[in-house]
Amino acid sequence: MSAKPKLLRILDAIAARLPAIDGTGNYQTCVGNSVRRTRVQPSESHIPCCLVYLDARESDKRSASGKAIVTATVVVEGYVARTSADEEATAMDVLSDIQRAMEDDTDFSLGGLLAVSNGGLTWQRDEILYPDSGESVIGARVEYLIPHLRKPGDPETA
Repeated sequence: MSAKPKLLRILDAIAARLPAIDGTGNYQTCVGNSVRRTRVQPSESHIPCCLVYLDARESDKRSASGKAIVTATVVVEGYVARTSADEEATAMDVLSDIQRAMEDDTDFSLGGLLAVSNGGLTWQRDEILYPDSGESVIGARVEYLIPHLRKPGDPETA
């Protein structure tokens, strides 16, 4: 049996970090109680939860060995029910929790899956997801860049 493609192992490593967001210790929310590998907006019955999904990949340059240095964008979204009038504070708790879980890595290598020499896991941007009128879900979205090598015939399995 062949190994999973490297990009899927990277996504697995990211998804494995999020269950730590359980409302204890340094975490204010429980968005890690349900981690979903989809970009489909969750229904209110699935809240609290985190979504993890891959967005666009781009080639930055080609290495001397013929491998492309690729930057993929991974999106992590967290959602909680609106339980107070202070939507901004609730959303900031979700945002902070995601960033704590994702960035709790001294070398940003995701356990060696990413080469730190290529930048390792890198924060790209974030935003607060306020509820529309009549909705009771608040969230936050964080995008990370994951630079990795891609050789011809991707997916990379090494």
